[in-house]
Amino acid sequence: MSRIYSYNIALTTSLLSVLTVGTVSVQAASLDSRFNQIFVFSDSLSDPGNIFEATNGAVPENPLSFGGRFSNGPVWTEYLSPKFGLNPTPFTSPVQSSDGTNYSFGGATSGDLNIINILRPDIPIEFPGLTQELNYFIEPLLAQNQSANPDALYVVWAGANDYIFGGVSDPTIPVNNISKAVHSLYDVGARNLLLLNLPSLGNTPLALNSDFQEPLNQLTAAHNFLLNSAVEGLNQSLTGVNIGLVDVNATVNSILQNPGEFGLTNGTDSWSNAVAACLEVGCEEFPNPDEYLFWDLIHPTTATHEIIADMAYSTVQSQFPKVPEPTSILALSALGLGFLFNQVSSHRRKN
Repeated sequence: MSRIYSYNIALTTSLLSVLTVGTVSVQAASLDSRFNQIFVFSDSLSDPGNIFEATNGAVPENPLSFGGRFSNGPVWTEYLSPKFGLNPTPFTSPVQSSDGTNYSFGGATSGDLNIINILRPDIPIEFPGLTQELNYFIEPLLAQNQSANPDALYVVWAGANDYIFGGVSDPTIPVNNISKAVHSLYDVGARNLLLLNLPSLGNTPLALNSDFQEPLNQLTAAHNFLLNSAVEGLNQSLTGVNIGLVDVNATVNSILQNPGEFGLTNGTDSWSNAVAACLEVGCEEFPNPDEYLFWDLIHPTTATHEIIADMAYSTVQSQFPKVPEPTSILALSALGLGFLFNQVSSHRRKN
């Protein structure tokens, strides 16, 4: 084998190596690398099937539900997580992922209570509220003298069940519970937390045009005001913490005002009720769930969940510092290519 041929082979191999590194870096750069795990503590708005699994399919009762979710498709966290290249598993899954865990249970309030225990007394299981969900995560850490991952994202969204089913009329109670949840996570090492406010609960199909529409909307407004103040205070008082707040209420209000802007046509009715009515009269074609804001009387469709996920990601982008992407590797790749091409040219001139 000639010396020139061997030299060209070596250069070609080097070029391919540089190009490969550059390609991998570009692929990695397409995913947001702010967090390496996600942990979720919430209610039916974020439940990926935990209570469905725990009740052997008894809850939710709606036969149109998707995989045990309180919707017709994935919930918002299942749209958000892939943006970070992550796939956290449900808490009830027999196989857990290193990407994190979703501890959310349908019916959870911001405290100890789970309203499924009230609505379904025939099911002899004590379901968790937000407090117990947090304990599922925190107690094993304390038992093993470990800390929470400071590079993970911790999501907390609760309060709707307190007001709709729990009879809570004092918004300081759920907001204080959420603040305690933040402190509990912070105390074991969590540093990145994402909280969500509540959409106007009086505008759900359950409450719309009823006597409790306005009281629920007033409670929602007070809750969101207090939560915003709490987040500001926590960001100032907890050293090294970063707490983002997703304005779900503003997003849902925008949908209600102009559903077409979001690709929807119906912002007030329940898709499940529309399907039931359709079955009664023998419709030839069912309504398209992707055009509805609400899946049932209080829960959003998966199309709305995706909109919420996009809003949540925008909040992350604006409120959390970005981990530097591997641009340095890309730059080195470019420099390496330039150097190798110069070497080739120089070698050819000498020969």
